[in-house]
Amino acid sequence: MRRTRLALCTFVLALSIGLLAVPPSTAADTYPQKGRTLTIIVPYNAGGGADTDARIIAPLLEKKLGIPVQVVNKPGAGTQVGMTALTSAKPDGYTLLLGHFPGTVTTYLDPTRQTAYTRKDFVAVAFTCSEPFTFIVLKDSPYKSMKDVIDFAKANPEKFKVAVTGVLLPPHLSVLELEKQTGAKFAIVHFDGAAPGRTAFLGGHTDALVALVSEAAPALKGEMARVIGIMDTEGNPQLPGVKTLPEMGFNVTMVNSEGILAPAGTPAAVIQVLEAAIKEAVENETYLARMKQLGITVRFKGSRESEAWLTKLENQVRPLIEEARKKQP
Repeated sequence: MRRTRLALCTFVLALSIGLLAVPPSTAADTYPQKGRTLTIIVPYNAGGGADTDARIIAPLLEKKLGIPVQVVNKPGAGTQVGMTALTSAKPDGYTLLLGHFPGTVTTYLDPTRQTAYTRKDFVAVAFTCSEPFTFIVLKDSPYKSMKDVIDFAKANPEKFKVAVTGVLLPPHLSVLELEKQTGAKFAIVHFDGAAPGRTAFLGGHTDALVALVSEAAPALKGEMARVIGIMDTEGNPQLPGVKTLPEMGFNVTMVNSEGILAPAGTPAAVIQVLEAAIKEAVENETYLARMKQLGITVRFKGSRESEAWLTKLENQVRPLIEEARKKQP
């Protein structure tokens, strides 16, 4: 009996030592799990730029990760609906959000929005591409350069009308920054979307339009308008010969970047898997061809670099938001 107990204890001890010798599994070892679905939230209506890009990336991620990837549109409240859904989701790597920045940043930095989330509630997985905003006038406009526009707006405060999308979104913020740096004063006309603003501008209801290259493409291709300034540090291949605002002496840059976020608390190992998969997706010829067609530059940033980029965007727009709110009655 004593021998049996001794043999049993020896077996249990050996088994325990064997189990301890087996390295513990990590999140990366078990992610992604078969049978699970990855959801990409798009905080805008279907058919927009972010929605289109998400639907290009989704099948590429499916192929890499080996699980279904679905795109779900959750528009509303200037991305707040989608961001609330993201930050409320379980941080397991199966819920992401693809959005535009710094537009998404402005929601939680603006205290009047009273968002249910803050910067601490999400983490950047990757940034994939960027596209500059531009300053556009009609083809027959008497304003041939940014200097012409600034000189007129300084001499005639609030007489030069500029169409922008939204309130305290990137187009609006870029005009506020231009005012701050030059002393010019524009009549800013807000529209709920790029299309209504473009229509009003082409109809002669405003003197200028601030829009992305892709948003302005219909007017530019129809030769109804011309870009007189690019809000970036470098030119754009879709706009040969057009100078950047910094080149013209106006240190105003406003670039729309596309980023992918995950809920805070998502394991670092899972973030690494997703980052690698997204990097491979944006290097795919299908994705690259689509971006080139739209005049969008592919600029991949990994998670660590993306976190630093978000901080830079916050520092860029926070003072503009604070100053704009102070001016409100």
